[in-house]
Amino acid sequence: MPSLFVVEVHAVFGVLIVLTGLGYFYTWRRTRQKTTSNPDFKRFQYIYLIGYLLAFFADWLQGPYLYRLYEHYGFVPEQIAVLYICGFSSSMVMGPYLGGLADVYGRRRMSIIFCFVYSLSCLLHFSSSFFALMFARFLGGMATSLLFSTFESWMIFRHRKEGFPDDWLSQTFSLSTFGNGIVACVAGVFANAIAELHGQHHPLRPFILATIVLFIAAAYMIKMWKQDEPDFVAMEEEKKTNKSTMSLLLQSKKVLYLGGVQACFEAAMYIFVFLWTPMMYPTTASSKGVDPVMDVEEAEKEALDIHPPLGFIFSSFMTAVMFGSCLFSIGLLVGWSVVRIMRMCLFVAIACLFLSGAVADDRSMHLILFMGFEVCCGISFPALGTLRGEIIPENSRTRVMNIFRVPLNLTVVAFLFLVGTVSHRTLFIACSALCVIGVVLLHRLDKELKQDGLQSNDNLQDGST
Repeated sequence: MPSLFVVEVHAVFGVLIVLTGLGYFYTWRRTRQKTTSNPDFKRFQYIYLIGYLLAFFADWLQGPYLYRLYEHYGFVPEQIAVLYICGFSSSMVMGPYLGGLADVYGRRRMSIIFCFVYSLSCLLHFSSSFFALMFARFLGGMATSLLFSTFESWMIFRHRKEGFPDDWLSQTFSLSTFGNGIVACVAGVFANAIAELHGQHHPLRPFILATIVLFIAAAYMIKMWKQDEPDFVAMEEEKKTNKSTMSLLLQSKKVLYLGGVQACFEAAMYIFVFLWTPMMYPTTASSKGVDPVMDVEEAEKEALDIHPPLGFIFSSFMTAVMFGSCLFSIGLLVGWSVVRIMRMCLFVAIACLFLSGAVADDRSMHLILFMGFEVCCGISFPALGTLRGEIIPENSRTRVMNIFRVPLNLTVVAFLFLVGTVSHRTLFIACSALCVIGVVLLHRLDKELKQDGLQSNDNLQDGST
């Protein structure tokens, strides 16, 4: 008989599916007349989204079981933190370099390379050697930098190359976030089923499936995605000064503030990625206000699940992300600006993270608060994507996006070094403080947008303030 917590997970999952369905139906009814029916644009969206979603499907397959696999190999939380630090450090150091390569040699080419690099990372997880796993995390960090920059940059480049209006970008961002949520939900269920195949728990199996999906994604992009090599003459002129990107960052306050908002929110998100798994295990310590430590004997006595349904929990998270993307679309429909929507998103994230650290006493309360934070993630993805599409220049887009990830990864690494020194509760409260900083930087960005009059139709600016 399933434990009460497993029932709660399935109930939350069901409620989120209903809310997301209602949200999607509402936005569909309101936008079916406004959304472009241009067949060329629709075909472009489908071509992009299939490749994009296959890549993320592979990432989501192994994501819920990464921490669990390291536990399965016998590593303690401090060692697991070191593995995570290796991945984030790799992304921080290699990201800007890889972004520069993508801007010069093409985002399509680097997106295909992502598939092979990430495949090797997944295969290295077959080894329980700490150093092999360190190298796997190093490759994983490189791949993550490519995943979160080159795909989006290719889409924006081709969008403009095909002559589609910039106003249509938000449609693709919203659709990609919603689709990503669906793919992640399916991946979570698949991962859970594969990990528990034949009633024998093994967290390595999802990595095998992820590798297969990555090869399929690479083959698809090779066949269907158009080349996007930039104008090499213009790039050579840019190389002569070798200062264009840094000059852009130093001279454009909008770019700096946008990078700061993204770094603060996504740093909190990645720290959350490390923290959520251990918080879902049955504990005897949580009620005492200390970090969760699984007590198997006590769990068995109380008939609790020793292995919580991580795949279903992850699927619930991703359903919450889908619901967040619906809320983003609804916000635009009622006339809110992107900046205003992002501000409300940050306020809710602050509340969820702070309460997770300061108030929540058991994993059921944590589950609800975590869902709230994931809704905020679903809002932030299309919001920040729309802002990036408008503010960052095309010729250095991927490089700038990866430079954004330097302070992000540096912050995450600094926090992970504290694992074992401070409690998980303290880390959650610190994450809420990061979002507070994000609110301040977003306010500065809003002022810069108003001063520059970037968009007279208030699509980005918060005209209500």
